[in-house]
Amino acid sequence: MRVLLINPPMDITSPPRFISFGIAYITQEIKSGGYDAEILDIDGHRYSKSEVSEFIKNASFDVVAIGGLVTIYPYLSWLVPEIRRLRPGIEIILGGGIASSMKEKCFERFDIDYEIIGEGEITIIELLGVLKENRDFSSVKGIGYRSNGKVVFTDPRSLMPSLDKVPQMDDSLFPMERLLENSYRVMQVHTQRGCPYQCGFCFNCYRVVSNKVRYRPVGNVIDEIESLNDKYDVQLFALSGELVMMSKEWIIEFCKEVLRRKLKIKYRVTSRATTVDEERLSWLKRSGCDMMSLGLESGSNKILKLMKKGTTVEQGRKAVALAVKYIPNLEISMMMGYLEEN
Repeated sequence: MRVLLINPPMDITSPPRFISFGIAYITQEIKSGGYDAEILDIDGHRYSKSEVSEFIKNASFDVVAIGGLVTIYPYLSWLVPEIRRLRPGIEIILGGGIASSMKEKCFERFDIDYEIIGEGEITIIELLGVLKENRDFSSVKGIGYRSNGKVVFTDPRSLMPSLDKVPQMDDSLFPMERLLENSYRVMQVHTQRGCPYQCGFCFNCYRVVSNKVRYRPVGNVIDEIESLNDKYDVQLFALSGELVMMSKEWIIEFCKEVLRRKLKIKYRVTSRATTVDEERLSWLKRSGCDMMSLGLESGSNKILKLMKKGTTVEQGRKAVALAVKYIPNLEISMMMGYLEEN
């Protein structure tokens, strides 16, 4: 069985800058499971619609899997019908954030056969096995499928208890030099999943990613950074995750390992007001942290409360005042026009 994985463009108004971790890890899992897999990275290469159509028409595959955030919704309105027109017998699987957060809507709007809801590394292998052997789909947790004119959702799949087995990302799957050029030589490194907070504007409030915070082992992350640093001219490594600074123990261990290996790198972390303190900041400064993305969201306590942010304006002020003493660059996230904002 041959699988074509499609990475649609999320924002056609700006050039592609980063790889899709979802597509990367799913592709690697599919290959490890003994299946053939190929990526059509529309976002990374910015293929025209005519180029995409030509590829789909001539490529050899049995199943197509599409993934991405909700911002790919407009593109799917063209892509799914085009696949049906050119390859009417092909099975179509939709995954990623868009399927997990809009599972009913996507079945209503798009002529897809299956959805993978939540983390897909294990689910995709089980689903492909059922497709290959023509078995009962109800045995696969974490999917949606069509049955006798109705859409059926199976029981949710438990999230992976840890990220210890997440492999090093296969950078050969993507046009790395083009992405690095567009991102000013910034490279994302998958580090962490999950957030314990319930901010109402966040995808994580759907609990698809989970309130359980899970990290890749420090050694695995730094091994990947070393490998990428040897291959590419990287100016900044962006540690990717909902809230990288959540675990004081993990972030300090990371800093100590960077220093132990004498890595001369600059890196970025994600944080919120309540995960900023002198001990963490001191280690970050010593080990090369050049940027912190700090989610403050609003300068109004009323709006912060409506957001269920769990912080106050004063906590945000204190976090900024403290962080600027240690971190050269702060990237502050603010949200305008929230519900009930005047």
